[in-house]
Amino acid sequence: MSKYGNPYNPNDLEPNLSVVPLSAKEMEQILYDAWENGCRQGLKVGITRFAWWKDGIQYVGSGVWTLERALKAIEEERSNG
Repeated sequence: MSKYGNPYNPNDLEPNLSVVPLSAKEMEQILYDAWENGCRQGLKVGITRFAWWKDGIQYVGSGVWTLERALKAIEEERSNG
């Protein structure tokens, strides 16, 4: 369940009016966060699928970075950005 609450009771699908509706700014932030997380996950999957092996180590791109370093950089960007 989202940290913003579930406005429906799963037993009878009647609206739960005790949940406060979201403002446009809150909804915009939720959608942006979901989009950003989806992009990050897609980047991780793409990098992982196209990584290549050399001497028992996985590399990405032209071989400057290891897969491990690339995935760590994605997470660091998330925490810094």
